Amino acid sequence: MTKKRIFLDMDGVLAEYKADASVEDMKVAGYFKNLAPREQMIEAVKYLLSMKGFDVFILSAVLLLYNEPPLNLSCGIKKRLIVR
Repeated sequence: MTKKRIFLDMDGVLAEYKADASVEDMKVAGYFKNLAPREQMIEAVKYLLSMKGFDVFILSAVLLLYNEPPLNLSCGIKKRLIVR
């Protein structure tokens, strides 16, 4: 049986998204870690995983600030740790 692939966005789907947040806000330590999880979506993902017929992937954008490469790396790492 071929598993169906499901791709879910992290920001605004699995975790709260603050549309009014600036890049400066996102630079604050713990910004991504402190976004509230959307509990109903987390439960839905757990259900999909329990069905065994789906491969679930989480997608998320990483800040692209060409003049500040450390923020790019930091943002990606932090988002990955949150998902785990």
